[in-house]
Amino acid sequence: MTLDDDLLARAEELTGIKERSALIRDAVELLVRIESGRQLAALGGSDPGAEAAPRSRARA
Repeated sequence: MTLDDDLLARAEELTGIKERSALIRDAVELLVRIESGRQLAALGGSDPGAEAAPRSRARA
């Protein structure tokens, strides 16, 4: 695996994580979270078969 040393150094500086394996693990976890969010947002809440969630309000 070839990684940009300047990019890794900048990531270490910003995060304070000095161990390369921990830095790369955190970066991959963040990428997965971001892309998962994008995919979820792309769905746009379009489920025609979904039923509205029950709502209850306290009566005053």
